[in-house]
Amino acid sequence: EEPDVVKAVRMPTATLKIILIKPDANHLQYYRKWLDEFASWFRQQLRMEEEGHRFDQVMLLVQLGKLQFVSTIPQSARLQGVGEYEWKFGLTEKQKETLRIVEQALEQDEKAIVFSERPELCILLSSELGKIGVESRLFTGEQSISARNVNLDDFKFNGIPVLLATTTCG
Repeated sequence: EEPDVVKAVRMPTATLKIILIKPDANHLQYYRKWLDEFASWFRQQLRMEEEGHRFDQVMLLVQLGKLQFVSTIPQSARLQGVGEYEWKFGLTEKQKETLRIVEQALEQDEKAIVFSERPELCILLSSELGKIGVESRLFTGEQSISARNVNLDDFKFNGIPVLLATTTCG
């Protein structure tokens, strides 16, 4: 906003696109199995509480965390061997569509930032982009601040077209 800077520097207006991608049938069915399991567990906890047992709020958060993984990244190693359900379908349609949207942006010489609540999804998408020759950088809370700054600079100034960021850091 400094007058001398405004005269010399013109920043392009950023475009923000919010796209709702609905889950596919396999993903919904998988999620419903986990949701049914959660509901059964929750009802059991309520019955036990009526009998005088203390409701374990930490376990409630653990169970809700599982549901969040199931909805976002069912391939997560955190879910494998937990419960009787295993994801056997490769990438979800939501993940595939996210990759298609990124590819479309790159075809138009645009950069892309993809936000997720889960670092594991950022890592998965980075791996998938690498398979098709697209460089990306991660921007997550699991990284040091200096590593995040390097990755952000690579995205902003060094030709890296995709930034995969968690919602809390990005």
